[in-house]
Amino acid sequence: MSLAKAVGLKVSAVERFEVGDKVCILIQRYDRTAATDGTVTRIHQEDFCQALGFPPEHKYQQEGGPLLRDCVALLREWSTAPVLDIRDFIDGQIFNVLVGNADAHGKNYSMLYQDGQRRLAPFYDLVCTLAWPELSKTPAMKIGGSPSLDVFTAAPWQKMAQESRLGWPMIRERIEALCTKATDALRGSALCEVMTGQMEERVAAFAQERASNFLSSRPFSRDIGSWKLLC
Repeated sequence: MSLAKAVGLKVSAVERFEVGDKVCILIQRYDRTAATDGTVTRIHQEDFCQALGFPPEHKYQQEGGPLLRDCVALLREWSTAPVLDIRDFIDGQIFNVLVGNADAHGKNYSMLYQDGQRRLAPFYDLVCTLAWPELSKTPAMKIGGSPSLDVFTAAPWQKMAQESRLGWPMIRERIEALCTKATDALRGSALCEVMTGQMEERVAAFAQERASNFLSSRPFSRDIGSWKLLC
């Protein structure tokens, strides 16, 4: 989550916390506001499974849950700032690949209803699931139908762009920008200060390697093929 914030993703505030010998992460709720008198007000949100009509038990694509193109279509049709929210959502997908988060399912994304606006809610559950061998490596939502998160070539991203009616040049530029920002952040002293434990260091090295795989392969050719790009 600290890395996500460092590369510019819209995320909830997080804090590392220890209870006895247990290390926890405290995540600030984005769907609550607190007045000076201590009164807490709930802000309505609707996760993507709810908004798209999928039951909670179908939150994963392999279980009949939403596809990436369904999520993009929802933002395009329902958000009051679709261009910004689609960009942020795509950034989230790129980040999931960078850190190896295979658990980004339909209930981890929400629409937030506040002040007459309908906006993509901040990310709050960006986890490097691939760091735990016992967890599933199958992406909760697949990039261009790929059964793996190791999508370091252009083809699956181009397919996702086509299916979602997005411009491939935009996605290519976002991939390159986020990989560069992640590489710079992981080398910076500020992020190193919060990544103090063995697991944090392992995740940081893992993300660094995956960002380098993207940048070193440079698969993102200017030749975008014959299909028409739609904004």
